[in-house]
Amino acid sequence: MRTDTAKLHQLFSMERRFVIPLFQRPYVWGPDQWEALWEDIREMTEGIHDPGVGSRPAHFLGAIVLQGVPLTGHHIAAFQVIDGQQRLTTLQLFLSALRAAALFLKVPRVPDMTVSLFQNRDVVVDEEVEKWKVWPTRKDQDQYLKAMNATDRAAIAAEFPDRDPKDRRRKLPRPPMVAAWIYFHDAIVAWSSATSDPDRAVGDRVLDVFSALRTRLEMVQIDLTEHESPQVIFETLNARGVPLLAADLLRNYIFQRAGSPAAAENLHRTYWQRFEADLDPQSPALGRWWDQEERQGRMTRARLDLFLQHYVTAQTSRVVRIPDLFDDYKTWVKGGPFQTVEEELKTLTHYAAHFETLLRGDESKTIGRFAARVRAMDQSTVFPLVLWVLDTPTLTEPDRVAILRDLESFLLRRMICGRPTNGYNKLFLQLLTGFRAQPGGNAAAFRALLAAGKTEVSEWPDDATFEKAWMELDAYSELGSARVVMVLRALEAELHGPKTEHVAVHGPLSVEHVMPQAWESHWPLPGVLAEQIEIGARNALLHDFGNLTLVTPKFNSTLSNRPASEKLPDIDRHSALMLNRDFGGGRSIWTEQDIRDRSGRLFQLARKVWPGPGSVMARA
Repeated sequence: MRTDTAKLHQLFSMERRFVIPLFQRPYVWGPDQWEALWEDIREMTEGIHDPGVGSRPAHFLGAIVLQGVPLTGHHIAAFQVIDGQQRLTTLQLFLSALRAAALFLKVPRVPDMTVSLFQNRDVVVDEEVEKWKVWPTRKDQDQYLKAMNATDRAAIAAEFPDRDPKDRRRKLPRPPMVAAWIYFHDAIVAWSSATSDPDRAVGDRVLDVFSALRTRLEMVQIDLTEHESPQVIFETLNARGVPLLAADLLRNYIFQRAGSPAAAENLHRTYWQRFEADLDPQSPALGRWWDQEERQGRMTRARLDLFLQHYVTAQTSRVVRIPDLFDDYKTWVKGGPFQTVEEELKTLTHYAAHFETLLRGDESKTIGRFAARVRAMDQSTVFPLVLWVLDTPTLTEPDRVAILRDLESFLLRRMICGRPTNGYNKLFLQLLTGFRAQPGGNAAAFRALLAAGKTEVSEWPDDATFEKAWMELDAYSELGSARVVMVLRALEAELHGPKTEHVAVHGPLSVEHVMPQAWESHWPLPGVLAEQIEIGARNALLHDFGNLTLVTPKFNSTLSNRPASEKLPDIDRHSALMLNRDFGGGRSIWTEQDIRDRSGRLFQLARKVWPGPGSVMARA
């Protein structure tokens, strides 16, 4: 066995083939893995011109295991891929998509350079097969050739549509390799065309992607001899082990600097033991609370690792990735922010209490409601900024409440307006850095910083923009059930003023379409002269906020597609939510105009819950 590291251009620039054995599973990577790879490439690309980049280690993409195939005649040298086929295949799809993106953006040189990394030039035998650097299993070969030969995004999207031409509401699955190619093409074009970096032209940005891909991504290449068993190696590499968490490495690093064993034991008992205690005694089967995994974005990580990632990000004002967490922490601490290890641990555990509040918060309090809504929006990139706001002693409690209200409004309005989120990690760090630099900063100063954003990534939508998006949004289909529940629960809370009793809801609530999605049986159209137009108009309103409400899951299952004359009185009779008073008063019909009117009324509530940049200071 021979092991070596190889950058992507070293792996793919030579004339050779990587053949996926027929017994290997087909291509199974999906959006989570594509997004992860693109984020890695994008991060490397955005830092490619930073001073000292050449001295930093390349980004590690994992290991591949190869075994040479005996060379005969005029065939290209070939290697069987024992492990790493998904990674190798995806990199080839990315290169093909990069070529097409460069052609679309009219960037010279890049298309030819990318071809050299996914096609062999000196092919003598079986050109159709041997010209490809990676050759998949038989099941995948047709879709692979479609993706690798593609140069026009519109053409391949038309050949593999994602919507049924006869019913645009019905999604069609694309072959996964084609879907990966389209995802990467769109991501490259969108990022390269962005105006957030005016000093780099589009062509330069595309070339930066190619350069980062060639030189900043690295894999471990393990070559087996003909006498070594590929199966044994494969099973060893994929054995189920218990990997060290970043927190394990970091803990050992801290306590190695604690002095004597007695001092280390005392510090551990005073500060670190909170992370190893069972903080959830009502659910002991789940184990230690900090070890339980939490999903944030595309990742699922132990809570302690996630906290440390947000903590170090807040302290350094740099985007910290979990794979780099241990090294980034060491670099930061060596800079001298603490006089003693005890001070280091005291600060860390103080922030940990704030993080625990975010994940286990009481929704009857401002911070708990904020945390629940942000988590429903899946926007944990704001947590480093929030941790700093919660821990800054110069801020008053009203200031903290106002800042959280503004952040929530910023995120919610942008979500409703469909604004991009892929620049949030840097945006919130810029806000943190800017706010930190203001002596005596308060909520008004923070609001001014937040409202100053004018780019697609930083704009805080005003009332007019928010209203237009609210009234036109297919909320249920675009946001999903969990986010709609969050929005409607927030509106329900707003309806409970000082003169209204607050009703505690025990248990979950689910989204109910008042006019059901399958309305044809019991919800006749009002006319027949323009039936197709009326059908389209009705279907366009089904998922709007005005047609959505909250009921208990058990009640939801009984409402179903019943006619309005039965359904509306039933909701009025059994629901205690003020949100459902729209269906009372003897109402027995529910029309398209009723939906529009209710969407408008709910918007007026929404603009109070989430006041925009033109509003007066958010209320406490």
